[in-house]
Amino acid sequence: MISSNTYEEVYQILKKMDKSSVMQIPENILQNIINNRNPNFKTNIKKDDLFNQENISKESLDILCWLTYTYWMDDDEKQEIDKINSEYNDKENKLKYTSDDLFKNTYSNDNSIEIIPEYKDNIFRKIIEKIRKILKL
Repeated sequence: MISSNTYEEVYQILKKMDKSSVMQIPENILQNIINNRNPNFKTNIKKDDLFNQENISKESLDILCWLTYTYWMDDDEKQEIDKINSEYNDKENKLKYTSDDLFKNTYSNDNSIEIIPEYKDNIFRKIIEKIRKILKL
């Protein structure tokens, strides 16, 4: 469930965007954001440093990425993102289902840290760059 504070952050970011981009989002989604936001929540969003993790929650960034993919990206950009995502999933599945590991005990008590491949960040970077272009930053 999306929190009212997240809706407020998304609302504040949409307010900073140009009207033509915001108008590409269907009315019912915009109305949902407006109706479910917490107007008493004070955001730390600054237009020049919009995607700083200290300024915006991950949940808000996820919603913005979804809005970007769904309403602001053209088909070529979507295909590129889908291709990167598919490559990532293929690589993950190959690592996950190798024959050597198939019958290993999956329960482990070690506290190791998993390193995420770099190209997963590229998906978010591309989407963030697209949002920045829309905001003209």
